Amino acid sequence: MLSKIRHFATGRHLADPSTLDVSSIGALFHGRLRECRPAARGTLNICFLADLDGHAVVLKTHLAPDGRESLRREAALAQAAYGGSLVIDYRDAPDPAIGARGWLIMPALRPLGGDMEPEVVRRMAQMFGRRQWLATPDKDDDLALRVREGRVGLQHLHHSGLVDATLSARAARHLAFLEERLDEFPKVVCHGDLGPKNILSGQDGPVAIDWEDAFWGPEGYDFLYWLTFIGNRRHCHRGNLGSSPLGSDAEISVLTLIVVLKSYLSVISGEHINNRISISSRLADIMEV
Repeated sequence: MLSKIRHFATGRHLADPSTLDVSSIGALFHGRLRECRPAARGTLNICFLADLDGHAVVLKTHLAPDGRESLRREAALAQAAYGGSLVIDYRDAPDPAIGARGWLIMPALRPLGGDMEPEVVRRMAQMFGRRQWLATPDKDDDLALRVREGRVGLQHLHHSGLVDATLSARAARHLAFLEERLDEFPKVVCHGDLGPKNILSGQDGPVAIDWEDAFWGPEGYDFLYWLTFIGNRRHCHRGNLGSSPLGSDAEISVLTLIVVLKSYLSVISGEHINNRISISSRLADIMEV
């Protein structure tokens, strides 16, 4: 999420997907890559489906000219998360426009057969926080950075008339509460964008993809992030809080921070006009959990 906020806040240029030279990555595989076709496009990336030696693979590349290092780090984190059970490759291919373009290559995974239960997501998030990582996020990419960005976002929402003064003050107290207790929360590796679309079905169970927003955060953050999706509203209640080292009060403050950041992103990207629920209602609801 933070990578998208930075993009929309600065208005950086994105490549036109139709201009991407997919043959450049194919040349690196010496003719073994076939049937390459566009698949899903994200905000800052685009994916292609292809056949590599008879196996379906996904090729992912960045649309922002400066996205190569972020994609390289994403590939390293995904490989570190799943070890030998999911082989992730990264290649640099020539690109006349920017010199070199990064490509992440991984097996094509299936969508989940149905909705995930909260306990399954909770265990997945705990696994991320407790494993020994061979690759990690930047040391300064942490919860403190997100709280600072949350303050900026909350101010923007208030000045835009989308959140009134009373609600803004309540949310600001939650951000201040987190800021005061930052040193109390042990830092673990968090996925940072653990939403339903980023969880697919692998050979050994659910697999989290799209690690571009991984950061050093408190254990339990990813599960709380998952709870904030509209489709998971029925799971966002007190009964599903309190199991992380944060404690329930801090968890509600983290939920508030996440909704502030998501709302800020929806406004600066223009997506908020499609929201079924107003930003003020969503923020008030999350603080009443």
